[in-house]
Amino acid sequence: MGFFRFIKRFSLYFAWTLATAGSLVTLYFSDVWLLPPCILCWYQRCCLYPLVFVLFGAVLMGANWIAYYLLPLPIVGGLIALTQLIEQSTHINVLGQLCRMGTSCAKTQVVFFGWISIPLMSLILFAILAILLLIAHEKCPIQRED
Repeated sequence: MGFFRFIKRFSLYFAWTLATAGSLVTLYFSDVWLLPPCILCWYQRCCLYPLVFVLFGAVLMGANWIAYYLLPLPIVGGLIALTQLIEQSTHINVLGQLCRMGTSCAKTQVVFFGWISIPLMSLILFAILAILLLIAHEKCPIQRED
């Protein structure tokens, strides 16, 4: 079995594993390291957390068709992460008053290896999830009634 065939066959499993790991990391940052999430982080969590439960059900049922309907979640989450990354990198208040409530979205709280911030990790996670969902949907046979 080739590498790409393996990825194609288990894409929903990988997506569920990554969504679960990402959710656990966000909970670790906020509950163990006591980092207060900003408003954009909460919106990203709203896009990530449902994926854990729905993908788990899809894996159990073998329902690859659901990947098509889940695809907007990582896309929206990735756009929010990109917005936060731009705001942190340029210090331009992209969203106006929204990011002035609670913790500042422009504040970089954690940096790994000198350049990997939380929004960058989130953007990478959402991009990989979107690709895996596209792969999972691609292998689903579409039946047309002519």
